[in-house]
Amino acid sequence: FDTVEHAAQSDAVSKIAALASDPAVQEGNIFGRFIETENRTVRLTGGYMWPLYSQEGNTEASVNLTHEQAQALEDAIRRDIQAGHFGRTIFLTSASEYANSVYRSELELYYSITEHYEDGSGSYSEQTSIRISTYCTETIQTLRDIGVLTDSQRMVTRAEYREMQQETGDSDYTYYDDVTPLM
Repeated sequence: FDTVEHAAQSDAVSKIAALASDPAVQEGNIFGRFIETENRTVRLTGGYMWPLYSQEGNTEASVNLTHEQAQALEDAIRRDIQAGHFGRTIFLTSASEYANSVYRSELELYYSITEHYEDGSGSYSEQTSIRISTYCTETIQTLRDIGVLTDSQRMVTRAEYREMQQETGDSDYTYYDDVTPLM
C-alpha cells in the first residue's frame, strides 16, 4: 500500500471504531430490546455474573444479583456507555491487547416484559449478556461497591486466564472468540 491509501484505510478504521463506541450505538446494542412504550412495561428483576475467581485463581464462583445490585450495575453500564467505554475492544488489532483488555466474566441482567393488548396482557422474561473490558471503569467500580468483586473474588482477563491454565498444565484452552489459540 502506498502511504495515501494506508492513511485512508487507517482513517476509515478509526471512524468505524469511533462509531462502535458511540453511546447511541452501544445503548441500542445492550439495551435496545428493553425500551418501554405506551403498550409495553419493562422491569429489571435481577442478574447473574460468572465466572469469578479466587485470588489464587484455583476456584470459580458465580453470583446471583439482587434487583438492587442489578439496578446499580445497569446505571453504571449506562454511565460507561455515555463515556464511550463500551465497544472499544471491537477493533483492537493486537491479540495481546485484546486478551489483556477483555475480562472472561460475563454479566447478565434479567428483565420482565409485559406487553399490553386491547384484550389483556402477556408477560415474558428476557436477558442481556454483557462482556466487560478494562475500559468499563464505572461498571468495575460498581461491582466492587456492591460486593461482587472483593479481596478474595475477582474477574480475570483472557490473558490472565491463559496464564492460569498454563500453570495448571491445561494449555489446550481456547475460547470461541480468541484471536489466537494457545501454543
